Amino acid sequence: MSPDEDFSNLFEITVRKPAHPTIADELEAVAGLRKGISVHVLSGDQLDEIGSFKQTARHLNLVTQVVTETLDAVSEVLLFAYRPEQSWRVNAYLWSRSTLFRYGCSDGLEALTSRILGYSEEQFSEWIAHHRAGRIGWAGPTRLLLMSRQQRQDLVALYGRVLPKDCNPPIICFYSLNQRHVLRPDAQDCIGDRFLVRASFVATALSNEFESVYARRRKADVLAVACTLEMVDQLNNAMTSPVQFRVGEQWLDFETFKNRREI
Repeated sequence: MSPDEDFSNLFEITVRKPAHPTIADELEAVAGLRKGISVHVLSGDQLDEIGSFKQTARHLNLVTQVVTETLDAVSEVLLFAYRPEQSWRVNAYLWSRSTLFRYGCSDGLEALTSRILGYSEEQFSEWIAHHRAGRIGWAGPTRLLLMSRQQRQDLVALYGRVLPKDCNPPIICFYSLNQRHVLRPDAQDCIGDRFLVRASFVATALSNEFESVYARRRKADVLAVACTLEMVDQLNNAMTSPVQFRVGEQWLDFETFKNRREI
């Protein structure tokens, strides 16, 4: 496979229906105790919406609150709506945001924030399962990599922590612009004699190369680049997680994959 091929057919087309499709639906859920609080982060061109939000909330006997928060010299306007007895959720949510900013995200912090917002255990479990299927952790975006059997063997010899400096054939790095992260169950069958692995990287990894691809293929859903030795070095320096290996429909960590002896 080459980076100019269409990789979009490797991904599932998943449409996750939002729990509350519109702001009015969400506010009704808050008023009906089906959600704890409504929170919206507004940019400059959305500030005009505050009036209509407050009006809808007032008709439902909800309290509204506008908070301007500055993190790392960037100010954001947060708009809250809640029942009077749920006011504690405002400070709790602001605490979770500042904790996220200072220490990074984690499954535990996401679970806590979900509780603060008032989502059910079932809703959070479904969401976190979807996240794990498509991404590795929280330390940067996940990128998919196509490599040969020998390159995968070399990767295992490097404990799944360093991409091998073997560009024959080039390792292909790709991701979906439309944030489609979950691969089809038969994705491995669609890539011939290449193998899939994935890892997370800092967001700027190969950004110039991906921008160049986007400039040439603006209608493409998936951006892919064939990695040179210099690009492999860049990825290794930007890697924020161990590599996972695709086997069948599963992603396996290094130890599990190595113990399967399916290299």
